[in-house]
Amino acid sequence: MDILFEIDMIYTKKLLTEAMKFHYRKHRKSLRAISLILAFCALFIVYAMIVGDGPIYALILFSLFTLVFIFVYFNGHWLSVNQVNKSFFNLNPSGKVKYIFYDDRFDLITSQKKATFSYPQIIYSIETNRLFVFAFSKVEIEFIDKSGFTRGRSKDFSGFITEKTNRRFILK
Repeated sequence: MDILFEIDMIYTKKLLTEAMKFHYRKHRKSLRAISLILAFCALFIVYAMIVGDGPIYALILFSLFTLVFIFVYFNGHWLSVNQVNKSFFNLNPSGKVKYIFYDDRFDLITSQKKATFSYPQIIYSIETNRLFVFAFSKVEIEFIDKSGFTRGRSKDFSGFITEKTNRRFILK
């Protein structure tokens, strides 16, 4: 079986953070909706306290809920970045990752494991200026640094994955 694309990359927290940010915005809409509901509840509580006797408590509570809402809505991916990063480096201390793409599947190779994926397992793909991100479920993603191609070109890769998954990339 011929190798069509090969990527060698070093896994970094910066790359993980970027990949998880886009995955979070695409897939964690329920958590974002809950934070929005909490913000509206906070507004209602603040209104009730202002009408009553507690304007200073209302201001403190409103500020707290607003900060939580802003963090969860825009940066909720930080809640899991450190945990994922730590577990990855426990399994692969070097951080080196190799992806090999064939016509019918692709392999992920680290110092500790080799995993094989078929293209229909990919539920969506995101392309950024720097990364390709593949989601296999709400909690499982893989990402590829565009600068890591040792065989094939990143420009051709986008069309290849679109063809194999029957899904277009979401461009960010």
